[in-house]
Amino acid sequence: MPTTTVSALLRAEQAYVAQLADAESLDHGIAFVARRFKSLDDANQFREVVIATSDEIRAVFMAVEDHFSKQGACCRVWAPAADAPIDAIDSCLRQNGFTPRHFHALRVGDWLDLPTPDGLRVLPARAMRKAFDAVLLRRFNDPANPANPERIAAAIERLNDPRTDAWVAVRDGHAAGYCTLFQVGDVARLSDVYVVDESRRTGIATAMIGHALRLARRLMFRVVATRAPIDDAAAAALLARCGFTADGAVTEFVRTRE
Repeated sequence: MPTTTVSALLRAEQAYVAQLADAESLDHGIAFVARRFKSLDDANQFREVVIATSDEIRAVFMAVEDHFSKQGACCRVWAPAADAPIDAIDSCLRQNGFTPRHFHALRVGDWLDLPTPDGLRVLPARAMRKAFDAVLLRRFNDPANPANPERIAAAIERLNDPRTDAWVAVRDGHAAGYCTLFQVGDVARLSDVYVVDESRRTGIATAMIGHALRLARRLMFRVVATRAPIDDAAAAALLARCGFTADGAVTEFVRTRE
């Protein structure tokens, strides 16, 4: 049976969360708790959620909250399983401080020859740790955000995972962006495409994605997937220019109120 884009993306995203978190099966889903990264949405999640009726959700919600609380953590995202109904959980989660976020699931449909602008170098992040660290500091530089030190530490930990390939864009001796490709079996997930503010709309994101996709093509992954917020037209346009096509959608519920 062909692998659907949504199922491949969710499989990769679950492994991405598990890079930083410990997993434990609960009734109706899998809890991922990251004791070292308690502030991060992408490390403290209840995933593969399948709840058929609204009668079940309140008891399940309380059990999940209790599970995380006992470990000094907080569940920050609920992620339904592929094709699982969300109507049964939507109202309860909204009432308890969660907001639904909707994403296009995208996969590479065409392998395009993406250009690298003159004067730009796109280099492996492991060989350019100083540049990688510098661009992380640019991205997560708000001292008022207490999660930023954890975000930097988490990005470095992900880089140390051999399933992760990452690239840093360098222009005029300065780090201008980075992106990663995370490998899960025969699936690869493009993620963390970031360009510093003053270098956006100059072809850097396209060049970095091009490097990631050239590796993915050589390694012959069955699916190369990513996601983009449904309301982010700029991200959708960038990915379309890089050969991605939308093929389904995923929804997560993100805690936006404590």
